[in-house]
Amino acid sequence: MTFGTSPTTTEISRAERRWLAGLFLVLLGLRVLYAHNLNFNSDEAQHLHVVWGWANGQLQYREVFDNHTPLFHMLCAPVFRLFGETAMVMIYMRLAMIPLFAASLFFVVKIGERLATRRAGLWAAVFIGFAPFFFLKTVEFRTDDLWTAAWLGTVAIVVGGPLTARRMFCAGLALGATFSVSMKTTLLALALLAAASVTLLLWRRNGGLLRARTVLAGLGAGLAGLLIVPSAIVAYFDTQHALEEMYYGIIGHNLLPSAKHRAGFASRALWFPVMLPFFIAAGYFIFRRTPDRALAARRVLVLLTAGFYLTLLHSYWPMITDQDYPPVTPLLVLLLTPAVLALAEKLRTPFPRIPQLALPVALALAGLAATLYLVRPKPRTSHYLEYLAATLHFTNRDDYVMDAKAGAIFRRRPFFYALENVTRARMHLHLLDDGIIPALVGTRTCMASEDRMEGRDLDFVRANYLPFDMKMRVAGQHLATDRAKFDIHIAATYAIITPSGPATGTLDGQPYAGKIFLAAGPHEFVSSEPQPPHLLVWAQAFERGYRPDFSPEPVAMEKKTD
Repeated sequence: MTFGTSPTTTEISRAERRWLAGLFLVLLGLRVLYAHNLNFNSDEAQHLHVVWGWANGQLQYREVFDNHTPLFHMLCAPVFRLFGETAMVMIYMRLAMIPLFAASLFFVVKIGERLATRRAGLWAAVFIGFAPFFFLKTVEFRTDDLWTAAWLGTVAIVVGGPLTARRMFCAGLALGATFSVSMKTTLLALALLAAASVTLLLWRRNGGLLRARTVLAGLGAGLAGLLIVPSAIVAYFDTQHALEEMYYGIIGHNLLPSAKHRAGFASRALWFPVMLPFFIAAGYFIFRRTPDRALAARRVLVLLTAGFYLTLLHSYWPMITDQDYPPVTPLLVLLLTPAVLALAEKLRTPFPRIPQLALPVALALAGLAATLYLVRPKPRTSHYLEYLAATLHFTNRDDYVMDAKAGAIFRRRPFFYALENVTRARMHLHLLDDGIIPALVGTRTCMASEDRMEGRDLDFVRANYLPFDMKMRVAGQHLATDRAKFDIHIAATYAIITPSGPATGTLDGQPYAGKIFLAAGPHEFVSSEPQPPHLLVWAQAFERGYRPDFSPEPVAMEKKTD
């Protein structure tokens, strides 16, 4: 029923246009609302840090670590420059993703026109736009926003008409741009190639003509288009003498020798070959049920591409995340939407009082309700924005901040690598040296996060930094006694304070007269006051409003690994 049935009503009535326009406006308002009220993911800060690097003349992979292909960050840099050094950049750049979201929905409509009708394409765009698994992930500032739009644009070009050499060149150009956003496009390209091969075989089996010269010309044009954007990016990094760093960031860093040993790999590897006959059978069924061979070919191509991608992903991809699905879920919704509209019309036969639009509108509103239920719109981002604003206030542009995944955005990280999942896996496998402590010491980093820290790194941070908030700490120590001997590892200008103000006494045998630079090594402070608690604190942060906790033991902080 799904693939052979289309709604008998293809025209869009005036009332239906109003419903569609209203739902798209609601969707736009929801995007703006959630840009301000959806918890920030650590990936967003990492991407923004890379964009900040481009905006400030720092080369990705060499000066700023990243393990994604660079097109998204390069294109976002001019937009990023408009906003300056402000904590609100997190929200501004989320709002800047709305055009990419709109482009994705536009391509959904164009694909729907070719698979069924424009009406089906519009309703598919509404359904996928309100679907929580698609909506919530695309609100975030991440490479997957452009990746999804570029991929759906590629599919829209492929199914948009006869596969002439010109169309194949344009499709290859779009696919090359998709590759330049994410290497996960490898799976999409393999799925598309496999789906095209099966579709051509079914086309021939069902009496379609196929000229070898036409196929070869199309493949050649597609390959020529495919190489343009990646070749231009590679050529640019070659002029910067950074091809080795680029290769490591995109490919070398992400190759984990233990990935094939992950749980269930042997059984998962069978998913693709086991499912392949079922997909081919579904394609054959579509050809048999669809009189128009060209239409059948388009539907089979989209179905098999989506199915092959999902099974390849779960069979062979080493690390699966929620953001792997946005490019392919719209294709599945597109295939189901004509059946939904046909069902809506058939329901009117036994129930004539049911409005024609009742079912599609109800599904759209159900998606809206599910989104609002799963993540209620509250000012969830305010704490992170306050933390980022305070970090910017306490530090200067040339100061280092040690965070897990570039949460400080505008500050350099002393340790080159972001502590994302692949980096941590490489460190656990001893494929990457743990140089966090030497980096903190060597760069005199006075703000550091214990988020994602482990072992001796975590112990070092807790011993040499005082709590600032749930994520960040400021250089300093508790001085336990009136005659406190302590070691400085982070050389910096410090102040010694009590709950009532500056401490008095002698430091290293000299009268303590206020903030002072302390070199790395042993020091001694002798208080002249009757046993008040003392804290050694980074003077710059204290002067700018940081007020530490005088509790004898630092407050344990929640460890987050989003």
